[in-house]
Amino acid sequence: MQAAAGEAEFDAAEVATWFHEGDDALRVIALNVMLARAECRQLSAVLGTIEEPRSLFEQYYGLRLARAMVPSLDGLERGILAGAIERARRRRRFRRDEPLMRLGDELLAELTG
Repeated sequence: MQAAAGEAEFDAAEVATWFHEGDDALRVIALNVMLARAECRQLSAVLGTIEEPRSLFEQYYGLRLARAMVPSLDGLERGILAGAIERARRRRRFRRDEPLMRLGDELLAELTG
């Protein structure tokens, strides 16, 4: 999906609408487009998937997108993202999913290290 998204043109506002107003599948598609197209990335989408995911699958893609965005975030954004990850890590659903925990731990290390 990301390879196809990398070859097509997308309107960033439309991709954001897919995420914020779409069903579960469209939200994941939007996250994958954001992964493939830096100009479509949106911190609010990342925070939404980390703090209030509709599924663990969506949350995983949100964390992957967060990792891709880390180099472009300023200090305040890094702090906000780290706080969101720390809150998510305290939830039982998150703690029971090893790939999420690992990715969350790696992201926190990048953000705070």
